[in-house]
Amino acid sequence: MDNLKFSDEFYSFVRGKQDPVAGALLVSRVIDGDTDLMWIEQEFERLAHGCTEEVCDAKSLCDYLRGQGFGGSENYFRQENSSLNFVLRQKEGIPISLAILLMGVGRILGLLVEGINYPGHFLARVEGVLVDPFSLQVFDASKRLVNSENELIDVGALNVASGRDIVMRMFNNLRQIASDKGDYTNALDYCGYQLILTEEPFPVYVERVSLWLAAGVKEMALHDLEKSISHAPTIEVRSKLERHRATIEASPSKLH
Repeated sequence: MDNLKFSDEFYSFVRGKQDPVAGALLVSRVIDGDTDLMWIEQEFERLAHGCTEEVCDAKSLCDYLRGQGFGGSENYFRQENSSLNFVLRQKEGIPISLAILLMGVGRILGLLVEGINYPGHFLARVEGVLVDPFSLQVFDASKRLVNSENELIDVGALNVASGRDIVMRMFNNLRQIASDKGDYTNALDYCGYQLILTEEPFPVYVERVSLWLAAGVKEMALHDLEKSISHAPTIEVRSKLERHRATIEASPSKLH
């Protein structure tokens, strides 16, 4: 990971408090190295102190930011949506970046704002009240939240996402966007940052194998496949990866 421009900053993030807003600021720098972090923090301050009415709970915070023009992006699948610089200037984003907006402004106002790692759609909780960041609306209690098995989820039992969780998820989004565009260089860099962040590197190494293969770089695919094998969670998974290695080794030197 020595070739990653901001690797030192992410190592410091992992060793520190892992503040979600600080982590999102780093992600913004990865997207655009010229990002002015001080300006972003000043914008949070400006928004927090620009309230003409009292903002003291989830509804009033959402109403205020929505009234300032913030909302979900119509062009969902673009990397700029994960940049706080873009979100603050264009007043649009995706659920996870708008949740960071809620945190950045809410904490200055003395509100407790937490990220919720709900599958498929990141949520926020403001002073204990669930919020959909994309619409900037308090969550409709009549709606059902279900897991991947379509089982009803107790809203009160939803887990708070750590700063590390949030940054990992942001990089997941960025990696998928880059991969879909065939931008394997950036996709692999995003994986590199994830390897700094994660305590469970196995899925990241597996993803890197796929990216190297898509890029046609057999040697690096085999290198990361060895890492995947060494971190395999079960004997069955390890055996499957070893068979995959044999297939790659038998393939032409230059993959297409």
